[in-house]
Amino acid sequence: MKRFFAMVLILALTLCLVSCSGASEPKPGTAGSPAASGTPEYVIKMGHCYALEDNIHLASNMLADLVFERTNGAVKIEVFGGGQLGGSVEQMEAVVNGIQPACAEAINVLDGFVPLADIESYPFLFDNSDQLIAFLNNDLSQELWEEIGGDYFRIMGAQFRGVRMLQTTKPVRQLSDLKGLKLRTANMMILHKPWEFLGCATTPMGFTEIYTGLQQGTIEGQENPLFTSYASGFQEIEKYVIDTRHVYGIVAFVFNKEYFDGLPQEYQDVIMQASKEVAEWRNDLEVQMQDEYIKLFTDAGAEFIELSDIEDWKKMLEEPLEKEFANLQPWVRKIKEFNAAL
Repeated sequence: MKRFFAMVLILALTLCLVSCSGASEPKPGTAGSPAASGTPEYVIKMGHCYALEDNIHLASNMLADLVFERTNGAVKIEVFGGGQLGGSVEQMEAVVNGIQPACAEAINVLDGFVPLADIESYPFLFDNSDQLIAFLNNDLSQELWEEIGGDYFRIMGAQFRGVRMLQTTKPVRQLSDLKGLKLRTANMMILHKPWEFLGCATTPMGFTEIYTGLQQGTIEGQENPLFTSYASGFQEIEKYVIDTRHVYGIVAFVFNKEYFDGLPQEYQDVIMQASKEVAEWRNDLEVQMQDEYIKLFTDAGAEFIELSDIEDWKKMLEEPLEKEFANLQPWVRKIKEFNAAL
């Protein structure tokens, strides 16, 4: 496991150096000028609830380093991972209320304030990572983030978090095996309603409660990107990985809009550019490492189950999702049309 994390770190640093190699030296009087007092002009507290081994923690620290360097120490982003500042929903509430300036989170966590944020976890919206990356690199995605952000959030650095797969303590080999499965889901409607439609007994709970829930048998499974699960130790209990690939997840840096817009324009520009470069690094990393994440679980003793009836899953969800999430359908159509044109 340590060797794997070292490999990820080496790849991360290599990609970061490549992405940053074209950066120009700061000129006097710009965002790169030394802070007059020798201490940061702005200290931005950024939190997330994932394990410190998770790639979002690495990405957040990379953002902090780039911003600190390019503002010559004038802007310091302090990263608090592992739920130090609370769970996902608590942190997003703190961001929207201006108590916490920023967090690194999955887009869907904003759904309590902006229902459209559920689009991030709409099942089977993308068929593969190539479609997702193309979308993230297109102006259409920026239009979506601006619509979701509205008057409260500035969303930047949207990046591929990994593909969600079902992971369980008992085998699921076909659709009928889902009936009554005690499945942990997040509190967002988009993350538990589809599993209810498929027959599971869903149990919403916070991310930091999953390990104990699996250990105690309160839940029999959960669905997350594999590296997020592995970094949290879920492979120690989960013995089955089911090849559902039902959601290609997106995580981003989310700032309180009023706070961000109040920063000097040159600092805003630095943060947005650095966020873009970090996202490009993360996207490359995740695409390259997806097969390695599966291997992590199989090396830990898990069985990887390929489904022969996944089209039945999609068909069973189609009509209920259209009715339950009617508000998302305009964007579902836009994205599917975009994918079809690739």
